[in-house]
Amino acid sequence: MPMTPPSPLLQGLQGLALRLHQASSAQDWAAVGAADAALAELLRGLRPEGLATAERGALNNLRLLHGQVRADCERELEALRSTLNQMQERRTAWSAYAESQDWSPETP
Repeated sequence: MPMTPPSPLLQGLQGLALRLHQASSAQDWAAVGAADAALAELLRGLRPEGLATAERGALNNLRLLHGQVRADCERELEALRSTLNQMQERRTAWSAYAESQDWSPETP
């Protein structure tokens, strides 16, 4: 019995999962955003009641992966927030140092 090729929807779900995983692994946040937007577009027209078993499985896998990637994004956001807070706290010292570098001994 010949195997039927995967449906376009199944291919799309699997392709988005791969894109999302690769972007997150590379910490390519712009690519994560693009994959997330593509996923939102795909889900907008999706009718869950009409999905085949393989499509439901792929959708569930994508849902789990999306949750993991979202947690990755939250951790990255918190790390950036911490870095920015440290920079803000040290801004005065950096400014004073930069100004002191402009000082030069007066010459007669």
